[in-house]
Amino acid sequence: MIKPRLLILTAAIYFIIVSSLSASSFPASFADIVKERARNVVNISTTQIIKQRAPNFFPFSPDLPFPGLEGGERELRRQSLGSGFIVDSNGYILTNNHVVENAEDITVTLWDESEYKAKIKGRDPKTDIALIKVEADKPLPAVTFGDSDMLRVGDWVIAVGNPYGLGNTVTAGMKGINA
Repeated sequence: MIKPRLLILTAAIYFIIVSSLSASSFPASFADIVKERARNVVNISTTQIIKQRAPNFFPFSPDLPFPGLEGGERELRRQSLGSGFIVDSNGYILTNNHVVENAEDITVTLWDESEYKAKIKGRDPKTDIALIKVEADKPLPAVTFGDSDMLRVGDWVIAVGNPYGLGNTVTAGMKGINA
């Protein structure tokens, strides 16, 4: 059974801590940050050609009356969407490897809805990172990198993306642990 004094003391400490937090301790909105960084975020759409072996519908009949049903390889086209962010004003964009892996065609859409074809410059499947490049007709707004060593447990963090091509998605949270 909880002793009444302990319960009152715990409640008092809780209220002192909560009341000492001012409204300015919590961000009222991330809208200004998102607006500032939205130009750095891109939508990436890809077309992938997947080669797949078709099933053999008549494995016991070598003389088929219907050509094309004997199995073999066929190509399927798959569309994929993802996000990336501009890391260099010359058109270098960082994204996930799974977004561009095996892509035949990569199209990058910027904040102003301009579209550019991209080419893979490097990728690492183990870390799921890829670098692509577009040949833009203007300098692109690149992100400025912060110092992750300055990030403390409990600091706010946000992620801005455009994975569906419908505009920016935003997720907020806080740094949890030092790894």
